[in-house]
Amino acid sequence: LLQGKKKRLPPGIGYIKSSQIDIETVPELKVTIDDECITQTPLHCEVLPKALRLNIGDKLAEECQSTQISKESVKTANLPSDKELEQISLKHIPMFAYASEERFRELFTSLRDDAKINSIYVTLMVLSTMLATIGLFQGSTAVVIGAMLLAPLMTPIVSLAMGLLRGNIELLKNSVLKIGGGIVLALLASSLITQLFPFKMITDEMLARQSPSLL
Repeated sequence: LLQGKKKRLPPGIGYIKSSQIDIETVPELKVTIDDECITQTPLHCEVLPKALRLNIGDKLAEECQSTQISKESVKTANLPSDKELEQISLKHIPMFAYASEERFRELFTSLRDDAKINSIYVTLMVLSTMLATIGLFQGSTAVVIGAMLLAPLMTPIVSLAMGLLRGNIELLKNSVLKIGGGIVLALLASSLITQLFPFKMITDEMLARQSPSLL
């Protein structure tokens, strides 16, 4: 993360480089390693030279030998301090982590792209419709459920929910068009596929879906 070009640390993250460090907390906290409670604070951590033998390859070994050992460095300007640190220590750890602004921006961009009709969406709609139609004629519940899983209608529905939440008219319009277009495409594809079947018998799967219920 910090190799190569110098990068500014994100807010709330500090960087300490040292061969040993002492950690003290008030109150004392448990120290968990590999999901096992090993000890508790205060904790002394130290890097022991030549304590492990690793096979890192000749190239990396040469780079390590040519690289000089840098001095200890501490970068904690981004960490909270004084009153801010005291307020944070009094707060409880939330059950659900809040997404950062950058992650939320990436999510919104992804949902905006998912709200647009593309070739993958059309292909999956046709294939899922074909699979569902065959499952209905064969009377196979498993095939029909498989077609439901293959249908790509969930992504525009999620985009529609985001559009309603944020009041984004463009996202709402694209999501509705994609859902409506998918439904029309499914109806047309199922009609064409039905014409290919030589028999027109009504199966139990068809009868079960003529009277839907909340269950």
